[in-house]
Amino acid sequence: MSVPLRILGICLALLIPPHLRAQTPTAFLATPSEVGTVDHGRFHLRIDAVDPFGARTTGFTNRVPVHAYQDRTPQLVLSEYAPGLGAVEVCNTGSVRLDVSGWELNAILDRNGVGVRSRIPSGTVLPPGGVLVWTGNQEFFGLPGTLRSPVSLAYPIPRIGALTLHGPDGGITDVLLMNPLLAPPWLTLWSGPAKESPLAAGISFQRIGNVNRLQASDWSSATHSIGQANTGMPLPWPTFRHREPIQSFELPFADGTAAGELFWSSGPGTFTLLAEFPPGLQRRIGRLSVSGLPPLRVWAESGTAGSESRPGLPLPCRIALPPGFQGPAEVHLDVSPPGEFGVPESVRIPAGESEARFEATSLDDRVADGRALVRLTATAAGFAADQLDLTHDDDETGQLFLDLPDSVRENTGYQVARGRVLMGSTAAHDVLVELRTDSPLELPQNVVIP
Repeated sequence: MSVPLRILGICLALLIPPHLRAQTPTAFLATPSEVGTVDHGRFHLRIDAVDPFGARTTGFTNRVPVHAYQDRTPQLVLSEYAPGLGAVEVCNTGSVRLDVSGWELNAILDRNGVGVRSRIPSGTVLPPGGVLVWTGNQEFFGLPGTLRSPVSLAYPIPRIGALTLHGPDGGITDVLLMNPLLAPPWLTLWSGPAKESPLAAGISFQRIGNVNRLQASDWSSATHSIGQANTGMPLPWPTFRHREPIQSFELPFADGTAAGELFWSSGPGTFTLLAEFPPGLQRRIGRLSVSGLPPLRVWAESGTAGSESRPGLPLPCRIALPPGFQGPAEVHLDVSPPGEFGVPESVRIPAGESEARFEATSLDDRVADGRALVRLTATAAGFAADQLDLTHDDDETGQLFLDLPDSVRENTGYQVARGRVLMGSTAAHDVLVELRTDSPLELPQNVVIP
C-alpha cells in the first residue's frame, strides 16, 4: 500500500555563512509531529527542507538516512556492583513479574569491546523487586537467583571498563561506566564521570532513585546488599523509555526534497522516525504507525476445484513472499477439514527467491459427505497468514432432503416460512449444496450445511 506523507522540514536557527545556505540543510524538525498510519508493505515518505533562514534548500544532492525507532520500557536494570566480592546485581524495577530469558550481562575489559558475557537461562522469571546476581565468586554458587560468570569479576583483576546489560535482541539497555580508558569509544550512552575507585571491604556501588538517566549521579556507594533490592532505590519505578532501533532507510535528497518509496519489513506498532543529516546528527521528523505484518500470498495456478473421482490429481499452487522480500523462508501449510486434499507440511522458499510451488492433491475418503469446502492456510514467522479456499466434490452417493412450504403467492417477496436442506447424517465438514428452481421462483444459488 502506498500512502502519501508530506512533512514540512524546519531547520534549527543556526547562523551559517550565506554561501552555505543553499548547500547545507542542518536538521529536520517536522510539523505535524504525527507522520501517519500505514498498512504493512510499501509507503511513500517526503520531507521538504528549508534552511535556518526559512528559504528552501536547493542545489544540494545527497542521500538522507532515515531511522525508525520504537520506545521500549525495560524493567530490568543494573542495580549494584560489589568490586570486592566480584558480584553484579540486576533488579526488576517493575510492578509485574518479568521474564528475563535471553538477557545478557557483559563486563567490558578493553577499548575494543572485548569482555566477559553471560546469558540468562531460558525460563528465568523475576518477581517485582526481584534480583539476579552475576558472579564468579563461589560464595554465591548454589544460591537461588545466581548466574555464574566464567571468570572472576572482582577488582582489581580484572579491571572492568564498563558493565552493560543487553536485552534479548542484543541491544544495550543499561550501562555502568567504570574506567573510560578500558571502555570502547562507541559506548556513548553514559554521561558524567566514571565510577571506578578503590572501595573499602564490604562497600559496593548501588543504584539510587527511581529513574535511569545513565549518569554517574544514578549511583552511590554503601555497605553492599548483594542479593537484595537497594534501600535507596524505591520500587516500583515509574515507566521509562528506551529507544530501540528497528529499521533504517535511505531517501534520495535533491533540491530541498528527500522523497521515495520505502518498504516496511518489521512488525506492527508505533515508531519514531529520525532523519540523519549531517552524518551522525539525528533529528526527529515524526511518528509512524504500522497496522499489520507484511502478508504472504497463496494461490492456485489453474482452478480451485478437485474431485474424489480423480484421486491423486494435483492442483498446482504457489506461495509468495511480500514484494521486496526474498528467501530463505519456511512456510507452513494446513488444510481444514483434513482428508480432502493432501499438502506438504511446509514449503521452503530458497535463498534469493521470492516464491515457490507446491501441489494440493485430491484424496478419496470413501464417505458420502457431499461437496466439501476446504481452506488452505499458509503461515510463516514475521508475516501475516494467507488463505486459499478450495472445493472438493464427492464421488459417493448420498441423499439430501428438502423441507419447503406447500405453496407460495406471487409478488409476496421472501416468505416467512423458509425452506430447509437436510442430510441423512451429521455433516463431517461444511457441505456446499447447489440449489436450482424453475421460474418464477427464486432461490439462492447455494447454501452451506455446517
